[in-house]
Amino acid sequence: LHTGGVDLLFPHHENEIAQSECCNGQKFARHWYHSEHLLVDGKKMSKSLGNFYTVDDIVAKGFSPMALRYALLMGHPRKQLNFTLDSLHAAESAIKKISRLIHHLILQVFYEKPELGGIFMVEAPSLTDSFSVYQSAWDALCDDLNTPAALAAIFEASSDYSSLVEPKFFKEGEALQHLKGLRKILYALGFTRPVPAQSAIPIEISALAEERWAAKAAKDFATADALRKELAAAGWSMLDGKDGYKLEPLKK
Repeated sequence: LHTGGVDLLFPHHENEIAQSECCNGQKFARHWYHSEHLLVDGKKMSKSLGNFYTVDDIVAKGFSPMALRYALLMGHPRKQLNFTLDSLHAAESAIKKISRLIHHLILQVFYEKPELGGIFMVEAPSLTDSFSVYQSAWDALCDDLNTPAALAAIFEASSDYSSLVEPKFFKEGEALQHLKGLRKILYALGFTRPVPAQSAIPIEISALAEERWAAKAAKDFATADALRKELAAAGWSMLDGKDGYKLEPLKK
């Protein structure tokens, strides 16, 4: 597999084929993939325009490398992608939703030792692992590397289990297959360390947090406040966000 930008199609890659095959006496590459150019804020990226970003620049602005990868995968390689900082915000939000689903699954599969779930998620998946409900996401990747369709398929496949209001639970053994499938498709997309920071939180604390989030969503603020106090008494702070919450140990 040989890749490059569309500007290299001719004459660079044709010359590369001629030189390499004359030198080695065999076919240079069986598959070629040429991607379109990346735009930044609607224009060609250049230092003179002030829209030139390095990975370090993106990280310095408070975004994770995973968010950058996700934002770039939101565009099809054969179409020009207009990269903006707003797209990074959307990517961070999507990653948080995936992280929360992983956390929910880990709590069900590794309920006695949630920390083992973090180790499980960074391990490379086995070739024998099924994509489970994420097969459609893999099919999208097999269709001309359609990354935006693959990302959409991940959320469609997990929609029944990633509700921010009332996460659903699985039958015995189903959660593990779901977690394996999610790990495998994320690995295929290059997200090799999608470990949520909350995976080491005690199961009873996570259960309280889920109960409080559901109460808040139902506008039962009295119950939500009571559960927040219960979390605080157990040594945990619950920080609410637009798309979810974050648990942190209270500083002593």
